[in-house]
Amino acid sequence: MAEKDWLPYYQPVENPKVRLFAFHWAGGSASSYNGAAWRELPEGVEVLAVQLPGREKRGGERTPSTAQEAARLTVKALSRFFVKGGVPTAIFAHSMGTWVAFEFVRELRKQNLQLPELMIVSNLAAPQTEESSRPWRRNASLTEDQFKEECRAWGVNEIVMKDNFWKNYHLPFRRDFTIFDEYKYKEEDPLDTAVVCFLSAKDPRITRELMAPWSTQSKNKRAFELVDFPGDHFYVQDRKIVQDIVRKVGEYMAKVRDGGYPPELEPEHGGQEFLNEDVVRKINLLEILEEDYPDVDPPPEDCVEKWTEDQIRAHFSSA
Repeated sequence: MAEKDWLPYYQPVENPKVRLFAFHWAGGSASSYNGAAWRELPEGVEVLAVQLPGREKRGGERTPSTAQEAARLTVKALSRFFVKGGVPTAIFAHSMGTWVAFEFVRELRKQNLQLPELMIVSNLAAPQTEESSRPWRRNASLTEDQFKEECRAWGVNEIVMKDNFWKNYHLPFRRDFTIFDEYKYKEEDPLDTAVVCFLSAKDPRITRELMAPWSTQSKNKRAFELVDFPGDHFYVQDRKIVQDIVRKVGEYMAKVRDGGYPPELEPEHGGQEFLNEDVVRKINLLEILEEDYPDVDPPPEDCVEKWTEDQIRAHFSSA
């Protein structure tokens, strides 16, 4: 397909300083990033909202069945934007789009293309989350009524469940949900791309604990942040909150524009380059629990090395 099919709302900026690629969520589309708020980013930031097959004018095309397939197709279509030495790039992705974007960056790396400086991921568990810990049901075995309940559990608007709407939405939802239902994580080296997480406070399923392990997917540990927003899972559709989202994204884009995400320095004295993932997970858990239980005395300093995650939780919950 032509590039315009992948970027239907692309409005080139003269002499762009940063290109922000935006990946939509399940049941969403590139038009989600075409509102006036997204045009309020700092000067020189060019927004490129990615349109996956199977929606809007691409409704007659087959939806990719895996995040990896979606990533390969997208890289093939948009590789000209990632020539080494070109304009710096960044990513914003929400929900299902986060895993597609993650595999997109991995695919860029495999093809030796220029990687984004920063990837902002919103409201989905880290990709390495075990299937047994994913807080949703696979849709393949669900009846239509059960699948409606699954959509409701994510916070999909009740109006979509009405027959005159549902007949248009249920198959696209099923196909998009399959992308994260069937996702198979493959262990690879962390990315050179910095990672920042956004999370809305009232998401019914995605928690800080599920998002914190995103930190292990980047070599740039110092850049990692987990930024809180109000709203539910679909806070990205709330007009008032979107203004806050764009304002915060704009801060990060200005940092990318100004060269604020250099590659992480190699460790000195032959030290290990990365913390053990188990240790990182415990550190993130400890930070979350200390924030949630401010009146509880902190556990021993060596708890990260000597305690299990359950023991750390028990220390706070039993106090």
